Amino acid sequence: MKRSSYLDALVQRSAELQRGSLELIDRSTRTQNAARAALHDARLARVTTLVVRGGFPPGWTSPKNLLVAALDAALDAAKTRLGNVQLVEPNGVLRIYAQRGFAAPFLEFFEEVRPGLQSACGAALMSGRQVVVRDVQAHHLFRGKVVDVLREARVAAVVSSPIVDARGDLRGVLSVHHSVPGARSVTELRKLHFIARRAGLMLGERVAA
Repeated sequence: MKRSSYLDALVQRSAELQRGSLELIDRSTRTQNAARAALHDARLARVTTLVVRGGFPPGWTSPKNLLVAALDAALDAAKTRLGNVQLVEPNGVLRIYAQRGFAAPFLEFFEEVRPGLQSACGAALMSGRQVVVRDVQAHHLFRGKVVDVLREARVAAVVSSPIVDARGDLRGVLSVHHSVPGARSVTELRKLHFIARRAGLMLGERVAA
């Protein structure tokens, strides 16, 4: 009886420790998720604050600061880690100005993008409108080597939003990429359009100043 009671106590104690460990893991996961949500809200709020103020707050002294912040806000809005900002060069091509998550093969292939050149960003540059590609493998824009480059970079879907200044001039393109194909929500697309549009307005103000 004593041995049986001892074993029962060990089993009960083990179960209690296991429950305690699961509760700790659950609390840790909730804390991490809350921290991520707070970071997303903070980044998006910074861009929103720019819109309300109509100018650059202290510390945002260069166009690069603004565009990097806009990219980070867009990535948070789209819940992805892959994206880039391209600016229009004097010769009319797009050149990557800031990026997150990409390696050399992708960056080299898209170093210069001309309007309509088998890419969502090229299509956005040519049309001046947001371009949404749910599945790059099935979309008519992507043919040949670009498909292999995107597959290697784990890009399955993309949204490219034009960066347009107050005069209506297209200054660049903000793109976010997803590793899983699928439709994007209306809310997400509106946020991305909002961020790109306001970045263009603020970029125009900074250059004019």
